[in-house]
Parts: sequence; structure tokens; C-alpha cells
Amino acid sequence: MSDIWTVSLAALGQTASSIAFGRLVSAVGTVATVDEGPGQDVDATGATSYYGFIASGVECGFRAGVLSHVHVFLKPRDGYAAYSGRLPFSLSASTTEPDAIAVLGTPEAAGGGDGPTLFGQINPWALYTREGCTLRLEFGSDGKLELITFDTGAVVELDDLRVL
Repeated sequence: MSDIWTVSLAALGQTASSIAFGRLVSAVGTVATVDEGPGQDVDATGATSYYGFIASGVECGFRAGVLSHVHVFLKPRDGYAAYSGRLPFSLSASTTEPDAIAVLGTPEAAGGGDGPTLFGQINPWALYTREGCTLRLEFGSDGKLELITFDTGAVVELDDLRVL
């Protein structure tokens, strides 16, 4: 059985009708709710369409018609259940930031963990690049891994603003 990383790597950059995304859907194992609305997530590439696998703790985002990111929730959050499948690199919901560094090395970027901001608390996070994909780990207030995001690492230019 493939872990979520393996099937996500193959599906990133593919359309929702691709065989690779079909394999990701099969690996997740539940039916998605699809949100096609423009909402707040509109940028130079257009609106993001979300495929929410609520019961499995996985959310897939499509921009410009292709899969741009996969969120894997390791703790219940935003209405999503905790993901219970296999994770890459021996990561788990009990992984701490020092544990992740021991396995993955020093992150390429890290941040968060500071006090409240205008938009609320920003949890500590660490960013890695593996196999041409960005791997972002977010740690909760208890210091344990609670969200993993796999994405294409594409940077969208909006005038002089650069957004991952």
C-alpha cells in the first residue's frame, strides 16, 4: 500500500480527471465534497477548487485546473477528521519538530510559533523540498505535528508580491 506522499507526488500538477488523481482518491478511500466557488482564494491563476475528503482528513486544492496542493490533517481541524493512513519519512501525529529535523535535516525555511498576530496564532512550521515537491510541516501548540502540506512549490507573482 502506498503512503499519501507517493500518490500525491504523482498527482501534483495533474487534472482532477487524471489517472494519478484517481489513484490519490482511491488511496484516501472516502468521497470528497467539492467546493468550486471563487471564495477568497482567487489570485493570478484563478480560483482554487477544493476537494475535501472530510472523513479521511485530506484536502486537495486545484489551481489553474491542476492539483496544486494536498493538506493532510493529523489532528481534527476545520471540520476534518484526523488522517489515519501511512505517512512518509516515518512521520506521525506524535512527531515533534526536533524529531522531524532528525529525520529530514535542517529545514529550508521555518517560522511561526510567535505570539498572536492580526490574523491569530501562527503555529510553528518547517519547509522542505523533496523529489521536486514542497513538504510543509505544521506543529500544534503541544509541539506535535498536526498538518502536512505537499505542494508544487509554484510561486505566483502578483505585481511585486511573491506568494508560495
